[in-house]
Amino acid sequence: MIPRNVRPESSMISRYTRPEMAAIWEAQTRFRIWFEIEAHAADAQAELGVIPKEAAKAVWAKARDAVFNIERIDEIERETSTTSSPS
Repeated sequence: MIPRNVRPESSMISRYTRPEMAAIWEAQTRFRIWFEIEAHAADAQAELGVIPKEAAKAVWAKARDAVFNIERIDEIERETSTTSSPS
């Protein structure tokens, strides 16, 4: 198991990894997938009437061009981490 403070992409050995495979493990890809999962959840909530359908459409509109600030995400994770392992 990879410790919480180590990103999976940092454990990849670049000389043994094809660019297409490395791209799968990049932080941008991971966060985009997580964002798309949230967008699908918004669709389901819209169908149930929990949120307006326009709100779900707005989530998908943002998902198309989303670029994540990985450094800022890392900073937030360090500040809010509840893990007992040292950073």
